[in-house]
Amino acid sequence: MPLPAGTWKANVNGTEIDLIIEAPNRQGIFTGKFLLADIKGFWEESSQTITFSVTIFLRARLPPSRCSRDIFIALLQTQSQDAMSRQRLLAWYN
Repeated sequence: MPLPAGTWKANVNGTEIDLIIEAPNRQGIFTGKFLLADIKGFWEESSQTITFSVTIFLRARLPPSRCSRDIFIALLQTQSQDAMSRQRLLAWYN
């Protein structure tokens, strides 16, 4: 099944966060947004997983500001809910 583009719900350590994914190219590379940051990742069709990294800049009142870079590997799953298929994504830190 190809990776459907759109807004997904990522379950990151028990917290649900919006994950916006654009359609991947023929090589499986996609772009999107996660935690309001731009992301670029890879879709692996055979295992139905995505891998992407995100960099979050943390602003401090006084310099220096810091940033956090995390890599996510996520498994695509769907759940049926009231006869409608609800898109879900299970994600975890790598």
